[in-house]
Amino acid sequence: MAQVFVSDYFYGDESKEFSYFRIPRLLITHQRFKNVSVEAKLLYGLLLDRMGLSEEHCWYDVYYTVEEIADDLCCGRDKAMKLLAELDKAKGAALIERVRQGQGKPTKIYVKRFTTREVPPKKEEIPAPISEVEILDVQKSEIPTSKGRKPRLQEVGFSDPSYHIIHSYAPGEVTPEQAHEAGVEFARRLLGDKYEAVVCTHTDRDHLHCHIVFNSVSFMDGKKYRSDFKSYFHDLRGISNEVSRERGYSVIEPDGKGASYAAWNAEKRGSGTIRDLIRRDIDAALAGSLTYDTFLETLRRQGYSVKRSPNVKHTAVRPPGGQRFVRLDSLGDGYTEADLMQRLSEQRHELKPTPSVFSAYKRYTVRRCPRRYPPVKRGSFRALYLYYLYLLSPRKRKPQKIPFETRAEIRRAKQYRQQFMLLQKYHIDTNPELEMLSDALSNEMQIIVDRRKELYALRREQPSEPLNADIDALTAQLRPLRRELRLCGKIAEYSPRMLRQVRETIHHQQKIMRRIRRGKGGTAYGGKRRSC
Repeated sequence: MAQVFVSDYFYGDESKEFSYFRIPRLLITHQRFKNVSVEAKLLYGLLLDRMGLSEEHCWYDVYYTVEEIADDLCCGRDKAMKLLAELDKAKGAALIERVRQGQGKPTKIYVKRFTTREVPPKKEEIPAPISEVEILDVQKSEIPTSKGRKPRLQEVGFSDPSYHIIHSYAPGEVTPEQAHEAGVEFARRLLGDKYEAVVCTHTDRDHLHCHIVFNSVSFMDGKKYRSDFKSYFHDLRGISNEVSRERGYSVIEPDGKGASYAAWNAEKRGSGTIRDLIRRDIDAALAGSLTYDTFLETLRRQGYSVKRSPNVKHTAVRPPGGQRFVRLDSLGDGYTEADLMQRLSEQRHELKPTPSVFSAYKRYTVRRCPRRYPPVKRGSFRALYLYYLYLLSPRKRKPQKIPFETRAEIRRAKQYRQQFMLLQKYHIDTNPELEMLSDALSNEMQIIVDRRKELYALRREQPSEPLNADIDALTAQLRPLRRELRLCGKIAEYSPRMLRQVRETIHHQQKIMRRIRRGKGGTAYGGKRRSC
């Protein structure tokens, strides 16, 4: 028998107890919106509701994916896209404007007014191609810049509206006036009279540098400036070196092949790369091998894919879970085939008798150690981080073989410790608690930023030392908050991956133990036991 629902009547002002979505009256009554469907008008009401929530956080855009619209309106994906196009500025009633971000990010939606107004005609003005800004005594930036000994050219921004270039010089090489003049000349030769540009010279560092910001679209022909590998070396770098040589300034001369960005960044942070892990595994495999074939077989047992045949000129390996093969000769000195064979030959000549397998067992006494951290809830974020750090920590006993993906996380162990200390500080165990902490940190940062903006405005009107001291104090308060907010984002990003890798590691260890118990192999690789 079907279930029957009976609805009661409203009495008095009971209807005011509920919340409703707003649909403007003009969308129903005005002749302009007669061709707009009822579903599209309802969608506009939903967007207005989300716009109200965004205004509380001083946002003017709305994120409302096609999947969310289809779920709320109980329709298909195609229907949801049709409703958005019906409201769009380009195709429909011009009630919304969509801006695609790309890179898998959701589309920004700007909700427009449903009322209209007359727009006065714009005056035709041709902007100057380059505005020379006077040399500014700019205060210290929060973003650190490198202190190179030679002039450099660094492209640091690739956003759609504009490009940002830093043109710097060696310390003590030029005066502020000379640096600004060279920066303006570089911008004139690079951009000509097609792009608007602003040149500003920093004087707050030992190495003077110019910030050059220019429009990415030409106001002369409407063409976009394209930045690629060829334009960098032929246009940006070439013109920069030309301007510097004409004025007698030093330039950076390339010396061989430079390191990749990943290697440079890893060296800067003091951490290793995937290539470092491969070198470590190669060294370990060489230590237990006497021939080159045995060495390659050891790598295969560790989960590596090896590419070597008469048709392959160079031996290449791919780590477990890796996307591409890495040639051995690309790992640096000492890792070519000839170098590895030479190391194996030296090992055979220096081979010493192996110690006896049968050794006396040592007796140890167990001593209770003081608890380093308070007890944590099982299944929480803190418990996950504690176990993960345990897997990454060095052990006195011989460790069991763990997946390559987990070993690759060793270089991030310092970051994981920082994230765990944050979880321990605020007692964060669940994802909602993490989101609440992120919101609280964001609100606190916003209050400090607003206060600092007021001080900036006062300083522009009347500079004074007390204002500078107050601004520096607020900036010092912002740094730990920003660091903690970044850690919250990293925790939300890393925790699912850590949980997956912990499960894979546990499954791998259990698999090894089952093979050992069944007598099918006494090693981590499952090799058959030999009878003595």
